[in-house]
Amino acid sequence: MEVKSDYKDREWLFNKYTIEELSMMQISKLCGVSEKTIQYYMNKFDIPRRNGSNKITKSIRKYISERAKGKPTWNHGMKGNYQKWTKRGENAPGYRGGVSEKGNRGYRKFLMPEHPYCDANGYVFEHRLVCEKLLGRYLTEDEIVHHRDRNPLNNEPSNLFIFYGHAAHRAFHTAQNRDSSLTEEEFCRGEDYVWF
Repeated sequence: MEVKSDYKDREWLFNKYTIEELSMMQISKLCGVSEKTIQYYMNKFDIPRRNGSNKITKSIRKYISERAKGKPTWNHGMKGNYQKWTKRGENAPGYRGGVSEKGNRGYRKFLMPEHPYCDANGYVFEHRLVCEKLLGRYLTEDEIVHHRDRNPLNNEPSNLFIFYGHAAHRAFHTAQNRDSSLTEEEFCRGEDYVWF
């Protein structure tokens, strides 16, 4: 294969890359050298490289279009079926009666879109609902419900304890890792807390 040294000329390289919109790979094949060599001379001549949406040139778009002719599109035969992905609540295909057993990190969630602290999909953690029912009010965002036995599905009132803030909850877990016999009540020592 004959090696052309045209790529060593800044104007020629600039025209091929910028005006004719050839890729570095195409230029390297045209000259019979490696792509790294073309990249070296482009850096040496300070020729700006295409990036982002500029990487797809007209010639590449044409090539992709030609390759795709005669092939079905990605959504062929799905007319109207895409709407099932946007359904929420009882209309959703995977609806399970408003209970999500596989919620966030194993916690059980219930569908309650009218709840002031529901997530983006309208679900609320069951342990928060149990505490709210016993207290007769909504929990604030700063009130963290702790499971005494660390089982996220055991939402019996006797297993729940409310810490005020994530910092206090994390500090308790850190202290309990050092002393496994430490209880929530001992840790709080008269500070504001709620247990059932």
